[in-house]
Amino acid sequence: YISEISKALDEFGKSILTLHLNQTYDGEFKIIKDAHLQTSNTFRTNIGEIQNTGFEVNLDANIINRDDFYWNANFNISSIKTEVIKLLDGADQILTRPDNLNSAGQDKLYALQVGKPLGQLWGLTFLGTYKTGETGGSPGSSKYLLDEDGDPVYGVIGQGLPKLTWGFNNTFNYKGFNLNVLFRGVSGFDVYNQTYATMVNETKSHKDYLNAFEAGVNENDFPSITDGLNSSRFVEKGDFIKLSNVTLPTSPIRVSKT
Repeated sequence: YISEISKALDEFGKSILTLHLNQTYDGEFKIIKDAHLQTSNTFRTNIGEIQNTGFEVNLDANIINRDDFYWNANFNISSIKTEVIKLLDGADQILTRPDNLNSAGQDKLYALQVGKPLGQLWGLTFLGTYKTGETGGSPGSSKYLLDEDGDPVYGVIGQGLPKLTWGFNNTFNYKGFNLNVLFRGVSGFDVYNQTYATMVNETKSHKDYLNAFEAGVNENDFPSITDGLNSSRFVEKGDFIKLSNVTLPTSPIRVSKT
């Protein structure tokens, strides 16, 4: 039986934060780093504003509460929407990339767009490979979405920030033995698998490359001719549910003397 339930709902207000990005300066300027004077052409500056809204719900219940057995369950779920509301110099869009991205194409990977969520993945839409006898590209090369002029179309290919984050915690106690089990989940977001992209595009060291396109023999959608471009080919669903923690400590057991 459920002996007690408590719940709480918290809605986040419209908090506005500044957005910072490294910029490159044409010349050089002096900076002090680690107590040493150095020259640099990169500096961090404010490039816009973002707005956070969302909600959080927490449910806590003593499902069973007896002398010899106790079970408490807590469920928490939250959703945060981070929207770009302003960019530097009135721009509608700024494209950027992580500092540690090291792909052959050196493409931009993130799109900051006014009125859109933060964390948008940017690139080409992968449609497979060009087959033997097909026009538009060499057999075995990547086929992308094209515009009316035959040029590749860059656009949003994924969303890097999750829509929902939740946790489900259970605490059990039976005659002095405690058990805590925590499940955690995140849903509604994508990840760009840069490791896989590097292994199949640059080093060609991934086992999947053994099954690459081969004209007249194995004409599949795994390109044998690589271009190093960021595309939806390497975007994967990031949703997960995991058993985050299990603990089994013991409480002191009283022994009565007869």
